[in-house]
Amino acid sequence: MEPDNEILIKEKEALLEKLSGYDNPGSGTIGAPRSGLQRTDPGKKTNFFGIKNIVITLLSIAVIALIAYPAFIKKNSIVQKDKGAPASLNKSTPNEGDLQLKKAREFLMNGRVDDARLIYKALAIREIPEAMYEYGNLLLLNENDKSSCIDGVEYLKRAVGKGYAPAKRTLGFLYSYAGDSIALKQKGYGGCSFNFDIPRGSKLLMEAMLQGDTIAGSLLDELNAKYKAH
Repeated sequence: MEPDNEILIKEKEALLEKLSGYDNPGSGTIGAPRSGLQRTDPGKKTNFFGIKNIVITLLSIAVIALIAYPAFIKKNSIVQKDKGAPASLNKSTPNEGDLQLKKAREFLMNGRVDDARLIYKALAIREIPEAMYEYGNLLLLNENDKSSCIDGVEYLKRAVGKGYAPAKRTLGFLYSYAGDSIALKQKGYGGCSFNFDIPRGSKLLMEAMLQGDTIAGSLLDELNAKYKAH
């Protein structure tokens, strides 16, 4: 864009230089020949200088516009880019859901189960896998209410549907050990009853293990050893 600015400025200077010839009686190429027979018409001279001023003004505006326009476009482009940037790309803003999950974990570690449960329930409604798992698991642990047991399993299933490995591990264990009341009680699930489904349970344990869940791997080994012994 800068070469265009230089060309336009040079053209302006050339035009001004030519126009100045009308003010100089000695210049003979652009103005009319001066002789004793030619009379000066004051009206035409005034009109000419009006046209000259208009040309100069328009040419000056064009030069200013040509210089200012690229800067305006660049600034406007940056503004539009900033407006269009989604808030999720702002690295300095922490995710609210992550903060709530962290707070719920801290509550659990400090024995504030009811406070953690409230947070997990709110986040589970938003289909957050970890929250669905934790809330469902809390409904199942040391619970004797049948409706809570049903709801707990449903939340675990929904977390499994999201591919959440801990949910696969827990639900896999519950299916695999549903017929072992002692094992369920030891893990805190003695108050609920579950469907006994070894193939389905071992499959979920295997999937969780392949996702890196080491506890699922240990449970699978125990399950294999248990049924080999029989």
